[in-house]
Amino acid sequence: NLYIVCDRRDKILILRKLMASINPRKAIAFINKSDEIEILTTKLKYHGLKVDGIHGSFVKNQRQKTMLDFKSERINLLVSSDLSARGLDIEDVTHIFNVDLPEDINTYVHRSGRTARGDKSGTVISIISPKEIAQLKAYSKKLNFNVTEKTISHGNIEDVAVVVKNYKKSNAPSDRRSKPSEKSSKPRKNTAKKDKRDKR
Repeated sequence: NLYIVCDRRDKILILRKLMASINPRKAIAFINKSDEIEILTTKLKYHGLKVDGIHGSFVKNQRQKTMLDFKSERINLLVSSDLSARGLDIEDVTHIFNVDLPEDINTYVHRSGRTARGDKSGTVISIISPKEIAQLKAYSKKLNFNVTEKTISHGNIEDVAVVVKNYKKSNAPSDRRSKPSEKSSKPRKNTAKKDKRDKR
């Protein structure tokens, strides 16, 4: 279980960066409000992602087509709300992105359970605002699992602690101090008197 902290307005940007970095086989992006599914899907499509959304207003044929595209990997990202995902049984989901943090702990468990089924691996990444950190950590404490903060640096997903450490190291003042220039041990000749004698 991983998380990335950003301003709420930057969540879509972070999701795009995650998709570019990971390029998952099958990922589901969860949001809390069904009426925002189409908005998010449209924005992601605009940026060239292979994505579609699924919500309750879909007629049966639309829903079936979207699910077929997802299962056959013609699209690799499905945008959904918890309500829209009810009754869906999708195999081999590799990643869950919580664009909105679930409002209760049971929903977090339910979302997470859609990946890493059986002996297969899976990853849950929550994209959260600073105000949501405490809530996520409360979930992790109650459910007894670790959450690791990540960041995206130069297109790669890295530990925040490592990035901060490297930043401090690269910006630390140098210990090497410039050595004073070595002075000649030989005494200087007094040329001033000589010059005066020459002028006479």
